[in-house]
Amino acid sequence: GVLASIGQELNLIKAHRALAVEGCHFLVVHTPEDADVLRVTAIARRLNAVAAQHYGHFLIDELIETVAPLHQVFESPDRGLDIDAVDAPAVPSAEPPASPPTLPVRGVV
Repeated sequence: GVLASIGQELNLIKAHRALAVEGCHFLVVHTPEDADVLRVTAIARRLNAVAAQHYGHFLIDELIETVAPLHQVFESPDRGLDIDAVDAPAVPSAEPPASPPTLPVRGVV
C-alpha cells in the first residue's frame, strides 16, 4: 500500500545518497512512451550506469541488472536496504572507467 511505497522511496533516497557520496552523478529523463524507456535503458547499459529506475504509475522498476543478482528482501527504513545485505560491489572493479563516474539514470513518467 501507501506505506510500502513510502518505505521504498525512502530506501531509494538512501541508496541514491550513498551513490552520490561515492561520486556518482544523476540524470532524470522524461520517458512518456515505452520505447523511450527502452532507449534510455539501452543507453544507460552502454554507458555502464550503476543504476536506473523507471518510475511508473504504481511501481518503481529497476532497469539495469546489478553485477551480482540481488534478491529483494523485506526492506524498510528501520531494517535498511536490500543493497546493505549484499557483500559484492555494485560496480565491476576489473578496470576503472576512463570517463567520470558512471551515471545512475532515472526515467520519469
